[in-house]
Amino acid sequence: MSIKLHLIFDPLCGWCYAMKPFLRASQAYFEDRLQWGFHPGLLFPEPTMISSEYREHMLNSDAKIAALTGVPYGEAYVDRLKRDHALNYHSVPPAVAVLSCSQRSANLALLMLEKIQYAHYVEGRNVSDLHVLACFSEELDCSKATFLDGYEKSASLLSEQNRARQELQHSVGNSGSPNLILEINGSLRYLNSSLAYQAPRQLIGLIERQLLHQQT
Repeated sequence: MSIKLHLIFDPLCGWCYAMKPFLRASQAYFEDRLQWGFHPGLLFPEPTMISSEYREHMLNSDAKIAALTGVPYGEAYVDRLKRDHALNYHSVPPAVAVLSCSQRSANLALLMLEKIQYAHYVEGRNVSDLHVLACFSEELDCSKATFLDGYEKSASLLSEQNRARQELQHSVGNSGSPNLILEINGSLRYLNSSLAYQAPRQLIGLIERQLLHQQT
C-alpha cells in the first residue's frame, strides 16, 4: 500500500510556519509508515521588494497567526520587517534547499524547513542567501559540497516540480499554500489545513483512520 502526505509549502509563508507543530508531530507519530511529498508554492518566485503596504499586511497577519497558534516571532524579525527599507524576499533558494534535503530523507527536509523558518521568523536572517542555507545543511550533518550538489540538481527540476504541484492541486480543487493532500494508492484527498493549527492531534487521527480503513 502506497501512502503519501503531500505538503504544499513556502518557507516565507507565515501560515506554513504555523504548521510546524503538526508537521513535527506527524513525522514522530507515523515514522516510516508515511511517505512525504514536498511541493514549493513560491509566494515570491522572483526577488521581490517588500512595499510598506505589504509589510503592514505581514505584521497584521503575523499577529493573528501568533494569537491563534502560539508560534513565536522574534524581535529581530519584526525589526527587520519594519526598518529594512530595502527588504527583499525570494522564495526559490529556501524552497530548493528543502527539496534538496528531501532527496535524502523526509526528516532531513522537515528539519531544514524548521531551521529556515526559525532563522527567518525568530532571528530575522536572510534565508534567501545560499551561504546561509549551506551553513544550515552543515548543522544537519550534511556537508556543504553535498548540499550544493543536491541544491543544483533540485533547482534544475523546479519548473517540473511546479507543474506537478499545479496538477496535484487542480486534482483536489484547491490552490495556494500551505496545503495538505493525502494520497493513498493513487487516490487523492484534500485535508482541512485549519485543523493543523487548531487540532493537530485530530488531524493526525484522521490520517490514521484513513490508513486503517485502507488496510481492512
